[in-house]
Amino acid sequence: MIFNTGLIKDFKNMRKLILFEKPDIIQFQEVSSEMQNKIKSLNSLFPYNTGINKPKHRFDSVIFSKYPLKNNTIEDEDNHSILTTLILNNSELNVVGIHLRNSMHQADYNLAIKGMEHLKTLVQNINGNLIVIGDLNMTPASKRFTNFLKETNLYTYTSYKHPTFTWPTLLPSYLGVQIDHVLFSKNFKVIKKKTINHFGSDHRPLIVDLAY
Repeated sequence: MIFNTGLIKDFKNMRKLILFEKPDIIQFQEVSSEMQNKIKSLNSLFPYNTGINKPKHRFDSVIFSKYPLKNNTIEDEDNHSILTTLILNNSELNVVGIHLRNSMHQADYNLAIKGMEHLKTLVQNINGNLIVIGDLNMTPASKRFTNFLKETNLYTYTSYKHPTFTWPTLLPSYLGVQIDHVLFSKNFKVIKKKTINHFGSDHRPLIVDLAY
């Protein structure tokens, strides 16, 4: 699950939704200090995380997991990426959480390109099973996105019949775009993919069920 919490005020129902959906791993994005304290209450259900007690930049990621995590590393504080390894049935699954900048203005575009190059280098240096999760600020149809998949040998699933538009929530979902993604290496396949209630966020949370 990817959950952008930047504008959420209704934590109580957000928590109920998470309990109902029962994800194995959640990446929280744009976590305010107030929200940081609130999501600590999820520790009893997700006992493993990437460092919820540390101060967070707006674009940092926080990852909660039902399964053990090890080797939690902030790969690049400027690019707000985190690398962790999830232990599942004696297998190690590398997980990268990241929030890339948007490219609406020139300064943002330069940061977006820098972040994407950083992510590309990070992915290419990882051997083994890999999942990349986060707000990539790229649509599935963009050339930057399709080129990135080719250069990193990562995969995703896009359905034009049943789209999963994640942004912006102020518009009906059929007028939106998908900029939040779950990418994966060749040993995974998608079973199901959907968006859910956003509780005031400008992003719809994305849930992707992967088989390994």
